[in-house]
Amino acid sequence: MRRTFVMGLFGFALLMPCQSFADPALPSPPDVATDRARKLSVEGLALYGAEQFAEAHAAFVAAWSLKKHHQIAGMLGDCEMRLGKYRDAAEHLTYYVREYPKDRPAEKLTRARGMLEEAKSHVGTLTIRVDEPGADVFVDGKPVGPSPLVDPVFVDPGTRLIEVQRSRGKRMQTVEVSAGSTHTVRLLLAPARGAVPPPGPTSKGLPWAAITTGAGAAVSLGVGIGLLAKAGSVDAEAAAYRREHGIESETYCAERPGLDACKELHGIAVQQIPYFWSGVGALALAGAGVGVTTYLLWRSPGKATAPRVGLRMTPGPYLQVQGSF
Repeated sequence: MRRTFVMGLFGFALLMPCQSFADPALPSPPDVATDRARKLSVEGLALYGAEQFAEAHAAFVAAWSLKKHHQIAGMLGDCEMRLGKYRDAAEHLTYYVREYPKDRPAEKLTRARGMLEEAKSHVGTLTIRVDEPGADVFVDGKPVGPSPLVDPVFVDPGTRLIEVQRSRGKRMQTVEVSAGSTHTVRLLLAPARGAVPPPGPTSKGLPWAAITTGAGAAVSLGVGIGLLAKAGSVDAEAAAYRREHGIESETYCAERPGLDACKELHGIAVQQIPYFWSGVGALALAGAGVGVTTYLLWRSPGKATAPRVGLRMTPGPYLQVQGSF
């Protein structure tokens, strides 16, 4: 039955060899490639008539490589159906149906559509949509053409990998395909208009960097307060020593540096210096940590306004720290 179909569908190529593959857009006489494709098609039809389908298929493949024509596609599809090459048959029969001239008999087109439906029942059909034209489309690593694709892509059952590539990047998607199934695959290379980046951490959890710098600032603040408190204690001890020995004036010991009481007072006062300046340094480090933490909290998503933090230090015999948070 199918042999009758192909001979009836394409047999006039033998009767009219000079016109069967002629394209109105081609100059006359036809070019060398077209003429060679016609001869290969004639050879393929003779082999088909002798039921040498594999050899006929090879001749039609060679003709197709020289000339993309709906008649060659139809002959290829018929042979591939007989050889069990359903994926290739679906591809070539789709081309035949799409390019079949409107002024030709509808009966041949109807028969070709029936063969196409039979081929599609053995394979999966992928309709691949890409949001940008000109992207290279691959199925299982093999190129199938640039987007937008004119025809569906036919694949054997199994897990198939669809990939599109362009200069800005690539996208991939896998599809589980069964015989007779159809799938629409949409791949986006460009971000959607008006799209916003996914939200980051919210107020449910502070950023780890803010937690770390905040903890460091708290430790530095505690150390600084402790050191300045120690410096204040030493200063108070020096003041008590002056009262105990009747040293009322700050210039008293400057005028009497040799007195034992003044030497002892000087030793007490000297102890205050490292405590005081170490405490000032620790508080400065704490202030820097507070500033960094404030910035990180301000940059954290979900914060309407930045937290306001202030810190004032008044060095001297007694430490005064004022802050607002």
